[in-house]
Amino acid sequence: KEKNIMEQNYLEVANTSPFWIIAIIMIAVVITQSIIFMKKAFKTSKDIGVTDEQIKTTIRASIITSIGPSFAILIGLVALISLIGSPMAYMRLGVIGAVMFETLCVDAGAEAVGVVPNTPEFDLYAFSNVMWVMCVASIGWLLITAFFTPKLESLRVKLVGGKDYLLPILSTGAVLGAFGYQVSKFIVNLGPGTVAVLVSGFVMVIINKISDKTGIKWLKEWALSFSMIVGMFSATLL
Repeated sequence: KEKNIMEQNYLEVANTSPFWIIAIIMIAVVITQSIIFMKKAFKTSKDIGVTDEQIKTTIRASIITSIGPSFAILIGLVALISLIGSPMAYMRLGVIGAVMFETLCVDAGAEAVGVVPNTPEFDLYAFSNVMWVMCVASIGWLLITAFFTPKLESLRVKLVGGKDYLLPILSTGAVLGAFGYQVSKFIVNLGPGTVAVLVSGFVMVIINKISDKTGIKWLKEWALSFSMIVGMFSATLL
């Protein structure tokens, strides 16, 4: 009986009801958290004097900014579904949204048992191992968030030595450093990723210059999404 189970097509198991139930519960938790945070944000904004117009502008900018990254996640979702089935792909990218991390977990989990994803050798045993890698590898994020988040603000203030005017500079530098680290490997190792980085960067600069010259403010709001989409499609042309 055990042998028959292990020989079963792993995607048949991966797309069964128990996996869908787990995925729906996880997504429901994330949606609930989002609603709670939004309610608290609205309440706090009123208490500190944020206007309705500022709130609307922030929400609009957030929605627009999320479009570009969502395209990347959607493309990754299609690829991930063929590897680990619809429920787990939906859950992982719906909760975490890190396409590169998930594909690395699939490769690492499969390599650990000596198989390659999307091959006949990738069976239920390999799939199970991939699930373990995905879950265990995510624990570090949760632990760091739980134990270090309350201390990050005080650390940030200490880094600028009480000079509050340096806080925006420090925050901007941290963001630039994080994005720079992500794209640096594509600059060093030439390939489709290099094209995506260069084209998206060029498009971002052009859109911002057009916005400055014409006074069309909404262009800057859409700049990130436009540049990411153009960059991704330009990489596929190679």
